[in-house]
Amino acid sequence: MKEMKKLSKRVTWILAICGILVAGGISWGIYSYIDNKNQITEQETQVANLEKQVNDLYSDNTKELFKKDIGKENIEKTEKALDEFKGQDLLTPSITEDIAQIAIDWGNADYMYTYKMQVEKLLDPNGVLRADADIKKVEAQREELIKNTKKETFAKSFDPVVKEATAQQTQIDVATKQVDGLFTSADKKKVKEDVTRTSYETANKSVGKIKQAKAKEELSTSLNKVNKYLTDEEAKTAAAEEKAAQEAAELASAKEATEESTNSSETSGNSNSDSNDSAASNGSNSGQESASGGSSAGSSNGSSSSGSSSNSGKSASKSSGSSGSSSSSGNSKSSSGSSSKDMNPGDTYEGKKTGEGYIDGPNGNTWESFTW
Repeated sequence: MKEMKKLSKRVTWILAICGILVAGGISWGIYSYIDNKNQITEQETQVANLEKQVNDLYSDNTKELFKKDIGKENIEKTEKALDEFKGQDLLTPSITEDIAQIAIDWGNADYMYTYKMQVEKLLDPNGVLRADADIKKVEAQREELIKNTKKETFAKSFDPVVKEATAQQTQIDVATKQVDGLFTSADKKKVKEDVTRTSYETANKSVGKIKQAKAKEELSTSLNKVNKYLTDEEAKTAAAEEKAAQEAAELASAKEATEESTNSSETSGNSNSDSNDSAASNGSNSGQESASGGSSAGSSNGSSSSGSSSNSGKSASKSSGSSGSSSSSGNSKSSSGSSSKDMNPGDTYEGKKTGEGYIDGPNGNTWESFTW
């Protein structure tokens, strides 16, 4: 791993410096007898330039944070400058100590830069979780950074990015679990028969919150299968309900028609009964009126008959003409005054019906009236 190689390189430098310090007594002893101030001055200048390069990686003298514009080329350039001191004799204890500190500062910077690059790989320029983001790896590097460099302030400066990446990954995990729960297996080929519109909407809402296009598209494709399944099932249910409702309406309509027919028959029967009763009453009244009229007519006809008899008597007197007119006149008066007495058994008369009707209703007795 790249970070482990960098760690080994840093450790190598420190071990090399420790070796220099141990052997330094001999070298310093030799150089103490040699007047070579020019070489010392030149080496001190090289160390000062290297120190400046390393310090320029940081935002201030505390060396807790990087400068914002520091890139890979800055780290690599400083590393090459540091490599130039490998194999050189460090001419003074001061130079040796400076190189040791510079090596430590550069090593820390290398750790910090590596961590910075890994964190920046979590999100794209739009702040969306990358498909290949490895949050667990970054979290492990964070712990290693703090343990080896004590740069906790630097580590915390990237926590918002790690937190956002973690939140987005959590949302993907939650949505994925909800979508998986709609299918019978992880391959998402068959939708569960007992899936509900509510569970679909819940999963769909979770997928809608995902920012990463790849995960969102994959889960949405699976949700489309579920939505189609639900739509088909809902259509079947709606058709069945519509059919049931139609059958119920037809049944209710038939029942209502039957009830109306029954009520109509009962009403018609009652009306006929009332009509019959009315007819019977009218018949009775008519019968009584006709009977009364018949009685009056009978009396009138009786008088007429008597008159006729008288006239007949007169005719008879005329026919007999041999008796004289005085006798005829007397007979005529006598006949007119007692017509009923002139009716004998076996005599016939012509009559005319003047009325008829029912007594006590259609099923009762009938009556008829005549005139003679």
